[in-house]
Amino acid sequence: MQIDPNEAILYFNWAVALIDLASFKDDVEDVEKLYIKSFEKFRRAAALDPADYACYYFWGNGLYELALKKEGEQANQYFNEALKKYQEALSINPDYTLAQNTVQLVLKSLL
Repeated sequence: MQIDPNEAILYFNWAVALIDLASFKDDVEDVEKLYIKSFEKFRRAAALDPADYACYYFWGNGLYELALKKEGEQANQYFNEALKKYQEALSINPDYTLAQNTVQLVLKSLL
């Protein structure tokens, strides 16, 4: 069985696995590196399948989780990036309830 490296789902799953791995790390720098690597994989998955709204949602979740680990302007930057990913998910699927609800959480975090 051949694995096609252009399959978006491979990059999506890789990104999710990196975020899961980050949850087992204690060192903040290690955690951030894993999140940033996951964002690269989400970017590749989205490029291969731009209609996959779940990709943008999970990418937003990673950004949101990283924002919660930061403070001040850096946290706000990640919150804003997360908000953009949720909005991208909603532009593809306006009825995506999870993204709608999470947008509200992010907006509260920005206040």
